[in-house]
Amino acid sequence: MIKTAGRISAVLIIALLFFGCNKDSAPNGSTSTDASGCIPNAQEKIKTPGCNDHKEKNSKHCKHRHHKKNKHLQDTLPGDTTSDTPSDTTADTTAETPGGTDEDSTPCANRQFAVDANTLALYHFNETSGTTLADETGQWNGVLSSGTRTTGAFGGGLSFAQGQYAEFNSIIPDGTPDGTIEAYILFKSGFDSNASYIIFGTDGSRCNLYYSKGSLIFMKNHSDIFKYVTATVSLEPNRWYHVAGTWGSKGMRLFLDCVLLASTTDVSCYQSSPRTSLENIFYIGKKSYCCMEAIGISQCIGFCGDIDEIRVSKVDRY
Repeated sequence: MIKTAGRISAVLIIALLFFGCNKDSAPNGSTSTDASGCIPNAQEKIKTPGCNDHKEKNSKHCKHRHHKKNKHLQDTLPGDTTSDTPSDTTADTTAETPGGTDEDSTPCANRQFAVDANTLALYHFNETSGTTLADETGQWNGVLSSGTRTTGAFGGGLSFAQGQYAEFNSIIPDGTPDGTIEAYILFKSGFDSNASYIIFGTDGSRCNLYYSKGSLIFMKNHSDIFKYVTATVSLEPNRWYHVAGTWGSKGMRLFLDCVLLASTTDVSCYQSSPRTSLENIFYIGKKSYCCMEAIGISQCIGFCGDIDEIRVSKVDRY
């Protein structure tokens, strides 16, 4: 009886050791490179094919494509990542301007941005007519396909309803090691805080700012790898906010009014899509359902609100 009990105990110990192993653990010290020459994190192994065919369905501007579930990474700062902004939505209709500072110590919400050596594209939206959206660097003029010109946070701005959008170009070179995308946004009275919006970004979610169901999200996917950082916020209508996503040696980071909300330790560079150049085009207000499963969005989305001062940089400005 004692021998039998001993054998049973030995079998149980072996079974526990076997099934307790994490078969999905990534190897340590991996230095394999991805298509852009970047060194991905060891646990970022490609698992499935990505979204790779552009097929329209149900909507003129809605490009539906097949995309399987992918591995994703997410980290946030410890503690509460909720914005200090009051949740009262009874504010008057006068647009307020946000605060905060950027790298040159000038309040980032109290001036228009200026072109410098690290600017890839900058849009003031100060044109009074026409469809051209002038890039202050002279490289990447955009097109106002629909939407209207309005008063912005500084001078002119753009206003969009669902289904309206502006189109730009690829802007960011593949393999850019550090960078920032940022904009000023304003939601009108009655905006749906439980909806999802694409503020600015590419169809492949290669470098995107989103608002979704009470959260701000900065997403910077690689091929079949979700990379994003998110934070819960409470945004008042009729108020201008500065939103920014950065990447580089400081990790992926998300800012609201130049205050850090959340970050990850991912130091990978920007990777453009190798599948099709269409996934690298930047838009305001136009996004197929592709490549957003990890942040809980599975349908085409647009943008409903005002936007101003979009800047894309090849440096982490914050």
